[in-house]
Amino acid sequence: MRPFDGRRVLLGITGGIASYKSVLLARLLSQAGAEVDVVMTRAAQEFVGAITFEAVTGRRSYSEIFGSGNTLDHIRLARESEVFVVAPATADFLARAAHGHADDLLTACLLANVSPVLLVPAMNDRMWANAQTVRNVSHLRETGITVIEPDEGPLAAGEGAGPGRMPEPEAIFAEIARILEPRGALAGLDVIVTAGATREPVDPVRFISNHSSGRMGVALAEAAYRRGANVTLIAGHLDVEVASWLRVIRSDTTRDMLDAVAESLPHSDVLIMAGAPADFRPRVE
Repeated sequence: MRPFDGRRVLLGITGGIASYKSVLLARLLSQAGAEVDVVMTRAAQEFVGAITFEAVTGRRSYSEIFGSGNTLDHIRLARESEVFVVAPATADFLARAAHGHADDLLTACLLANVSPVLLVPAMNDRMWANAQTVRNVSHLRETGITVIEPDEGPLAAGEGAGPGRMPEPEAIFAEIARILEPRGALAGLDVIVTAGATREPVDPVRFISNHSSGRMGVALAEAAYRRGANVTLIAGHLDVEVASWLRVIRSDTTRDMLDAVAESLPHSDVLIMAGAPADFRPRVE
C-alpha cells in the first residue's frame, strides 16, 4: 500500500550525527509513495552524502543556493511541498530559523514556505536545555511551526542521556502522516481502542486465553492517530509490535481491561472495542 502516492515532502537535513536516521526516514516516505525533495546544509554533508538520499528517494538532492540554474530553487521547492520537515534540526538551525535568517538554501526555503512545518530537534541534552534554545523553540511554536519533543536516551559518544535524542524514523513518519492524511471527523478527539487477548490465570503456570493477535486493534489505533485523534490503546497480549508514539495501557486479565476502559471512558469521545477478552475465567473459591 502506498498511502502518500504523489504527495510532496520537503525534507531538510542539518549537520548532526542523527542525520543518518534521516536516510531511513526518506526511505519510509518514498516507500509510502511520497515524492521527497531533500535539502542539505553544508554541515549535513559532513555526516551523510547527498548521493545516499538520491539513492533512496530516486530524486535529486539540493544544497547550494547559488549556482547556474538554481537561482529560484528555494521558491520552487517551498511552493511545491505539502509538508516541510527538518530532521534533524540542530540548535544552530533552530536559532537561525527563529531569527529569520536566509543565508543558505534550507533557511531560504523555510522563509518562502507556506505549507505546514515540522521540526525535529536533535542535540546534546545541555544544548536542548539552554535558555537560548528554549526561547528559540518557544518563538518558533508561537509562529505556528510544530517542534516535536526530542527523545530521551544515549546521546553521541556517550555524552549524556537526557532529552535531545532524535526520535526514531517511524515516529517522525507518523507525525508527517498526521499532516498529510485527511483529518476528518477524528481530529482532536480522544479515542480509546482495545486490542489483543486477555489471559485468565488457572494457576501460576497455566491460563485461559485465545488466539487473538491484536493486529486489527493496533492498526485501528494507528489509523486514528494519523487522522489527528488523541489515542489511548488498552492492550492485552499482543503478537504485533506497538509504535512507540502510541499511548498504551497494558491489561493482563479481562478485569484489568474493564477497569482501564472504565477509568478512561469518561474523558474520551470514542471507544473502539477490538480487544478479545477471554470467554471464561476460573472460579475463585
